[in-house]
Amino acid sequence: MSLLSFSKLELSALGELCSGEFTFGSLSTKIGIKKESGSRVFALLEQKGMIEVERKGTSKILRLSRALQAQAFRQIFFQRNGKIEWLAGKSLGVLAVLASSDGVSRESLDSECGCSKPILSKSLTRLKAAGIVSEDQIVSITDVFVKNFVYYYSVNL
Repeated sequence: MSLLSFSKLELSALGELCSGEFTFGSLSTKIGIKKESGSRVFALLEQKGMIEVERKGTSKILRLSRALQAQAFRQIFFQRNGKIEWLAGKSLGVLAVLASSDGVSRESLDSECGCSKPILSKSLTRLKAAGIVSEDQIVSITDVFVKNFVYYYSVNL
């Protein structure tokens, strides 16, 4: 498990929670997973500081965290009309390297991101297609809201 990545299931759960709170069972059903898988997914999101879990009797109520990174995620989710697939996989790790400065060379990104060149290339292609990063002499984040999310996420790990 990497704290610098989001699975498609995690992003799906976060997207649903942007609209309001759910019980554990109803969110599991809504994103199409069994409760056992939900336990793992929701525990990871809680560990990442993205959701809060409240126990009410025998029920667990899940909601987006009040932490800055979760609220910045909500802003991106609505700003981009729920289209956040570009954040799946290793993209967050790539963005974390980019957010630490005003941009880095492709060579520096290759050495700092901690993933293989094919994975980095795939992540960059997805991020460029979504208008999140640009690549000229350096690779940089072009969306200030995404940069804020990555910053808040990184400092709260």
